[in-house]
Amino acid sequence: TTQPQYAIPFLLRKSKSRALVSVYGVSRNEIAFKSGCARLKSHFGSVHETYVLRATRDVAVLSEYAKTSVQRHTASHVHVIPGGVGDRFFRLASGTGTPRVIYVGGLEMRKGIHDLLLAFSIARRSVPAATLRLVGPSRSDAYVKYLRRLVEDKDLRDAVTFVGEVTEEQLVKEYGDASVFVLPSYEESFGLAVLEAMAAGKAVIASGAGGVGSM
Repeated sequence: TTQPQYAIPFLLRKSKSRALVSVYGVSRNEIAFKSGCARLKSHFGSVHETYVLRATRDVAVLSEYAKTSVQRHTASHVHVIPGGVGDRFFRLASGTGTPRVIYVGGLEMRKGIHDLLLAFSIARRSVPAATLRLVGPSRSDAYVKYLRRLVEDKDLRDAVTFVGEVTEEQLVKEYGDASVFVLPSYEESFGLAVLEAMAAGKAVIASGAGGVGSM
């Protein structure tokens, strides 16, 4: 689960059936990259997450990295079941003809988007026609404000687009129009967007953080 489901521990305790809990992100690993209310929420989420993990016999995770993290807090059986992508990601156009970089994911500090902006500003010296599209919802208003200031400071207003959250149909088009996909994360339990970009036949530049390295 990506968000705390507060009825789960009660249901698991009362159920006579064998349940499988799927974990898509490990809250405890994300705390260091948050501050203020978001950090407090993550602390609360990690406590709840640990309680849920201890209440079930079987847990499914997306990577060996996530498995190692989960096993520190539960004696449950932990199974690695990697994620996958739909067929439509394999049938895409081959770009727009202009150099376009995309990032896909939430806009938050642990994703390292500020590093991407700094690297992109350097790359544009050699490829001035390059553009960057940040595809995904804001996870921190303060961080997005910082990113926008960075765009202004590096004079990237005409090159960087904050796309926001999109439908799957729009996401498929974003991948199709892209030349390069970048994921500069500091922490990832898996990194599904990497698989999507690979399925789309795009060049991928990604950090080796967490579960990304297993790809």
